[in-house]
Amino acid sequence: MTSTDLKISAVLQAAGSASRMGFRPKCLIEVDGIPLIVKKIQALQNAGVQDIVVVLGHYAKEIEPLIQHLNIHIVQNPNPDQGQISSQRLGLQHISNDSNTVIMALADQPLIQEHDISHIITEYQNRPKGIEWVYPMIDRQPGNPVIFSITVATSILSKEDTYGCRDWRNQNSEAVHGVLSANQHYVLDIDTPNDLIKISQQTGHLFSWPVQ
Repeated sequence: MTSTDLKISAVLQAAGSASRMGFRPKCLIEVDGIPLIVKKIQALQNAGVQDIVVVLGHYAKEIEPLIQHLNIHIVQNPNPDQGQISSQRLGLQHISNDSNTVIMALADQPLIQEHDISHIITEYQNRPKGIEWVYPMIDRQPGNPVIFSITVATSILSKEDTYGCRDWRNQNSEAVHGVLSANQHYVLDIDTPNDLIKISQQTGHLFSWPVQ
């Protein structure tokens, strides 16, 4: 499948309560002055993803004004406490009807850039025959974002409401391909205030909360 054959939608999950962060919206943490969620949307768009569905839940009122001008589709999860699966399924329900490929991404990964997403897209284009799902594998640890075919998305949505991406991956290992990488961007995320300090020290990036 060539790049012109791919019609990619992305589901960007940003609905969580961020309890370990003291109930503050992690995706609004600024990296060098830009909110995480804005950086992720821009990275997806710059990598050629035109259809982006952002799933909000907790903190939707704080997040939506910052992204509503970015040519994306925003949906709100009415029950975000049901967990990531509910956001995954809601996002998949709202992707473009023309899409044949889906990127499932997280809004709180602080270092994901355009080239990281482009690399995963390229690996998907060059995937072995029979593979429907591609993900980065760093030191035996699966990373994000992941990319999969519309066949996977349709299969997930055909199942019960508690069935999500991880369930499909676990049940279809023969159709899943892990791309070995040393790129830590795929596995670094922010869950606690200490994570902010640690990643800042490791990378030299300045992380800060927006001025109230």
